[in-house]
Amino acid sequence: ASIASKSTAADVERPPWWDPWESRLCPDERQVFGLREFWGSTGGRLGRWVADEGWRPPPPKLNLDEHDDVDDPLEKLCGKDLEFKPRRGVTWVDGAVCKLELVRHGLEGPLPGPRGLAVLRTCVVLNLRGNALSGNIPGDIGNMVALEHLDLAENDLEGAIPSDLVYCKQLRVLRLEDNNLFGPVNIGVMENLEELCAQRNRLSGK
Repeated sequence: ASIASKSTAADVERPPWWDPWESRLCPDERQVFGLREFWGSTGGRLGRWVADEGWRPPPPKLNLDEHDDVDDPLEKLCGKDLEFKPRRGVTWVDGAVCKLELVRHGLEGPLPGPRGLAVLRTCVVLNLRGNALSGNIPGDIGNMVALEHLDLAENDLEGAIPSDLVYCKQLRVLRLEDNNLFGPVNIGVMENLEELCAQRNRLSGK
């Protein structure tokens, strides 16, 4: 009984990124590349993030044939020493992204399009509040069909709210306040939406 309790305590202390890698469960390949795209697009490559433990991808291969004999798919995807192993802001479940939460984390620049957030189809929570993200909210965000909580408040985003959000049918919370968004609120009927905050923008309509 004491051994079982120790094991349970250790599991509780593990950070959310632990299990997929330490059990050698290979994470979803498209999502790994999507996170790399997100890191590069939002200032990670320029060192703007507050912290990026494990977010930096493995260095590019000088010789493309150098590691062709590597059989481990996890090593191929994340580097020989698992260099790409996001330790901050990502919750993984069964090798797929469940939550991405980087609040006031120094993110800047545009949100990536179809190769970035759009591939995180299993993500339930996306919280990027309080950064310096700019440009439009990409319409591809509508591909994040599992989203229940989307918070992009307190950024420098502009343009219209993408109508493709209507495809996020599980969305319950949508927070977009304190940006530079303009135009009509045209997101159609979202039956599960419980909270919509979009104050201090230049939006019109209901």
